[in-house]
Amino acid sequence: MFCLQTNCDFNSLTRSWAGGDCGRKLIDQFVENSFDIISENGVVYLLIIKENKPQEVIDNMMKKGFKACHKVMERKCKNECLMVLRFSKHIIKHS
Repeated sequence: MFCLQTNCDFNSLTRSWAGGDCGRKLIDQFVENSFDIISENGVVYLLIIKENKPQEVIDNMMKKGFKACHKVMERKCKNECLMVLRFSKHIIKHS
């Protein structure tokens, strides 16, 4: 099991929030750098859950310079609502 917090108790529910505020510690770090990492024609796929506050993630990605966001899919799996988002530097037409 992977835990970002040094004081994580593996026997409690606190481990589910080990990703920091809203479970987004690594997501926010990735958002901060992703635009500069990918090529001009590259795309970024993010798998997030409802508790990650998807609209905030989308807004932050757009502020970094991404021009397009597309919700590829959304599924409910037991008690989690999973979402795959695709970001690109250019607007991509979907068929």
